[in-house]
Amino acid sequence: MSVGCEVKFTNDEIRSFGSKEIYEKYLQFKLNIDVDLNPKLKWCPSSDCNRYVEKKGMFAKKASCECGAVVCLKCGQLDHPGRKCGQHDEEFL
Repeated sequence: MSVGCEVKFTNDEIRSFGSKEIYEKYLQFKLNIDVDLNPKLKWCPSSDCNRYVEKKGMFAKKASCECGAVVCLKCGQLDHPGRKCGQHDEEFL
């Protein structure tokens, strides 16, 4: 959209602009932006996972991913019980 333009395209319209491959890249790009901008969502840090977790409840400190990983909602890394965020990284350096 241009500045001052309020026209929004539907997914069907966007799909018609190019190939299936381009549309799938658009959907992934849009998902990346949506997750990155939403404070209730965090990407799963597992290297073999491309999902995200959602904070359930105001005081939730961790969330479980469909892949089985438990994610710290403060730092976005794998859960680290008994350690502060960042402290678990120092052990591996």
